[in-house]
Amino acid sequence: MEYLCFLIFMYRNVELKEGKNVIVVRLNQPQFEYDIHSLIKAFYPGEDVKVFEKGTKDLESTEEMPECSVLFEDRSITFSIRTKEESVGLDSSEAVAEIKDKITDVVSLEVGEERASVKCKLKHLMYSVLSEYTGKVLPWGSLTGIRPTKIAYGLLEEGKSEEEVLSYMEKVYDCSKEKAELSIDIANRERKLLSTLHYENGYSLYLGIPFCPTTCLYCSFTSYPIGLWKKRVDEYLTAMEKEIDYVSERFQDKILDTVYIGGGTPTTLEPEEFRRLLSYLKNKFDFSTVQEFTIEAGRADSITKEKLEVLKEFGVNRISVNPQTMKNETLKIIGRRHTVEQVKEAFKLAKDVGFSNINMDLILGLPGETVEDVAHTMEEVKKLIPDS
Repeated sequence: MEYLCFLIFMYRNVELKEGKNVIVVRLNQPQFEYDIHSLIKAFYPGEDVKVFEKGTKDLESTEEMPECSVLFEDRSITFSIRTKEESVGLDSSEAVAEIKDKITDVVSLEVGEERASVKCKLKHLMYSVLSEYTGKVLPWGSLTGIRPTKIAYGLLEEGKSEEEVLSYMEKVYDCSKEKAELSIDIANRERKLLSTLHYENGYSLYLGIPFCPTTCLYCSFTSYPIGLWKKRVDEYLTAMEKEIDYVSERFQDKILDTVYIGGGTPTTLEPEEFRRLLSYLKNKFDFSTVQEFTIEAGRADSITKEKLEVLKEFGVNRISVNPQTMKNETLKIIGRRHTVEQVKEAFKLAKDVGFSNINMDLILGLPGETVEDVAHTMEEVKKLIPDS
């Protein structure tokens, strides 16, 4: 068994050439960069965090700073924090010898342990030491980059009791009791909702429409401004029809449970383009077993009565009208060319057309938004009484 061995150096307030202060994380091997970055960022949300392989960048510090090191060696992981001054010029073995009276902890690894398990133990170890070092306790513990309910859901599906799931999340992920119980509650709701799905002989169908009125500041999805691609929508629909042909034949012996058309923003399509797509879809698949047919209406500036009427005609029974925020200033900053009033008008229009299952998406942490802004958004959304 070959064991990973690397050091991580974390410097606080490193002075870059641009004059910025960041936390620098150096690895001597590229391993677990995203997870390390996310966990350190959770403890230091106001700092920039840079993660890179040792030797690939040369950043000079101007003062004594804390340093973190992680050593994977001989079926163990050692994590420690000490000052930069004490570790300058040390190789990995000397560094470990120098941390006797510093904040240090070690965890054991089993022979042949899976990478996912090693990562989990690393994060648990880092969380414990960082929590002691900073004096902070994070409500979600070491959980980063994963939906907490996914863990709770999986354990409940395995037959674990709620008490066992609670204990597991507290012990393995350092999750607070309050958040662990919340995860279990939501997982149970999900299980109830999904209990009618045909897990053995069923499937759900997703269709992506990669066009939007504009591209939002935060977006990482495959999406293109409809104004620049309008003339090629016909080609895209032709390509989708070929995929529909293949999937409908490939899954003809399976039960279609749900259909979801997302994006992008599907409602950038014109009514006649929707009619073409939905007609083709309905002709190729048996919709008699479909429990939920969702289309993201998403952007208020893409919603019209004519489009909604076509969706209703073809049996769409769930749509989204997504404000993300109810603050006009923020909407301008993130590149959404509609107003709060347009969101409210679009929601009312969908209700008038006859949609009775409308959800509204919100995003927290948008540029410049305060707790008060989020509270305002929540209150405005509550007034509309969306279904979810």
